[in-house]
Amino acid sequence: MRTFHCSALPRILRCPASQVPPEIVIESDNVAGRIGQAVHEMLADYINIPANCHNVEFALSGVCNKYQVEADQIAPLFYIGKRIWDEHIQPTLMVIGVEQPLVWPDGAITGTADVLAYIEDSPAAVIVDWKTGSPTADHRDQLIAYGKCALLDSEFERTKIITVWLRDQFFDVEDITPEDIADWEKRLTYAREHPEEYCPGEACTWCPSKYECKARKQLVQTAATDFVGASEDATVPAKLGSLYFHAGILQEALDRYYKAVKATIGASGPIPLGDGRSLGLIDVTQRPISLIPALPVIQEHFGSLEGIAPALKVKKGELTKLVGAQADRGQKGKAIKAFMDSLQEAGAIRETSYQKLSIVKTPALTEGESDATA
Repeated sequence: MRTFHCSALPRILRCPASQVPPEIVIESDNVAGRIGQAVHEMLADYINIPANCHNVEFALSGVCNKYQVEADQIAPLFYIGKRIWDEHIQPTLMVIGVEQPLVWPDGAITGTADVLAYIEDSPAAVIVDWKTGSPTADHRDQLIAYGKCALLDSEFERTKIITVWLRDQFFDVEDITPEDIADWEKRLTYAREHPEEYCPGEACTWCPSKYECKARKQLVQTAATDFVGASEDATVPAKLGSLYFHAGILQEALDRYYKAVKATIGASGPIPLGDGRSLGLIDVTQRPISLIPALPVIQEHFGSLEGIAPALKVKKGELTKLVGAQADRGQKGKAIKAFMDSLQEAGAIRETSYQKLSIVKTPALTEGESDATA
């Protein structure tokens, strides 16, 4: 019997064939995954270590080095989680452990609870799950798996799940009922018995077999067909929404295509197109201006820097990297914050806003919202 990890169950229950390991495992750099690991580790340390002994700046520097991520990718999510934990979750819970292993007696299901706790004088186990990504339609299958594991491995009679959506600054509280578990077990049994059944879709993003999956290739073809004439249905929100995940699948396929074309041309030369033309790589020359030697020339021409302000742009990420590189060990985050505060006081930072597409669950958490165990 295959062992399933709780985090893989949303994918496996949606597409049973994804439980079969690929013939060739293709690893790719997953920045979002590294950010998630870093945030989880920060929050675990914060809950584990007494507040008066917890050095946030030192811990932040450590996880950034460990997971090769930037502090400004981690710190906002950590502080959101810290606030929700301190104000809404922790006051009513007795913590059993963080990063707590959960295993079925027969080893068929394994998982790791971000926080396993209980409410005093209550028969309920409480599992807290941090989410650093956008909400997915079927994450609940993972949570039910945690709940089932907790019941099998303890004397608790029921399970309460708290899911914290860090990017949306919101948390869900849900009691896992016996009916929930019965339905989940039924679907799990079906998935185990039908490893030949494919159901490509949103879950393909996290599937280790996606590069060799014939069903997914067919989905890409279907998605491309669906986009033909999509602009004619632009007034139908449901149609546009249904194409959103197809767009991501197509974009990923296009990115892999361009990467493969460049690699092929780089190794074997231009690719003939059969009509007197060929597809090749051309050299593109860029001429960036180096600021330090350019400053005397600019000042002589314009008289001052104010006149060219619209043409100058400082890269925040590169600048904070330099500040962090000069800081003492364990002081990187503090040095960057002090530097940014100085720029703010000098009026050197201006805020702009824009809109982007994003899957969200609910509006942001508001003041006065009830605690997590109400």
